Amino acid sequence: MNEMDSLAKSFELLGNYKKRFAEAGIPKDLWYITEDMECQNVLSSFFMPGTGEIIEDRCLKLLRNHPRTKEYLSAHGYQFYDIETGEMVSVKKAAFCNCDEIIQQKQLIDKYDTIRRYRDANLPQVVRGKIPRSSINATFENFAEREGAEAAFEVASDYTVGNAPSILVFIGGTGTGKTHLLEAIGRQYLEQDHENGTPYTVRYELVSNMLRELRESFRIKSEESVTAHAYNADLLLLDDIGAEKPSEWVEQELFNLIEDRYRNNRLLVMATNEVEPTIKAKLGDRIASRLFDSETGTVKQVYLTATDYRAGIS
Repeated sequence: MNEMDSLAKSFELLGNYKKRFAEAGIPKDLWYITEDMECQNVLSSFFMPGTGEIIEDRCLKLLRNHPRTKEYLSAHGYQFYDIETGEMVSVKKAAFCNCDEIIQQKQLIDKYDTIRRYRDANLPQVVRGKIPRSSINATFENFAEREGAEAAFEVASDYTVGNAPSILVFIGGTGTGKTHLLEAIGRQYLEQDHENGTPYTVRYELVSNMLRELRESFRIKSEESVTAHAYNADLLLLDDIGAEKPSEWVEQELFNLIEDRYRNNRLLVMATNEVEPTIKAKLGDRIASRLFDSETGTVKQVYLTATDYRAGIS
């Protein structure tokens, strides 16, 4: 069938519809669904190759709550008025728009996904709140900048926008702000998306706690559940490395986690009170060589020399 024949066929079908509608007594303004009765939500769009035009795929289904929808459905036999019950009775289903339901479902899914991501991030709260024994989230905004922590704050801020190597190591004494910066980095990443629009996932681990849970999991053979978040998260935060009791087992478990990030250029931020010689003595040459790598450009060490902020808290 050529283009002229196809066009003629379309006009013939249109004429038949008009004749049928007229014979059925359907008012002309209800013969077809008008544009204002159709949902105009854009479901998807794409560039048409060779033209550069954007083609939009719209819903175009009947709006359930449009003022003339019931008239249209009644006129076309989708429903009728039951005199005995005083209600409209559906005879056949109409293709209603369900965009609102889809949007609500997506919002609900997004809400629970956000709750799950924050829960799985396992982030601590290290800033004292106004009420005694209360804590609030550590962020870059509430970081107490002081002498000896300026460089670490700047590097941490740069890290969240990709202006730093994939692995950071904060090195400093107790109370210098290392954990605060780990938490701030983690919370910043939780607010960000990948280029493809998917949100970042984060996992914070206080190393001594993680290893304790891992030991306990061996008894019931569920060790994979303990480390799954650490391996799968886009960003891993390991806090207080070197505080755990040294052993060959500890060394191997930590090395596996760090090596996965190191070899695959994945995001990892670590904090430790120890310097290279003590890390080497406690955790071995392999871990020390990763934490204090200064040759490959994969790792950046940041030293904090600030005084213990807790010393000023009464």
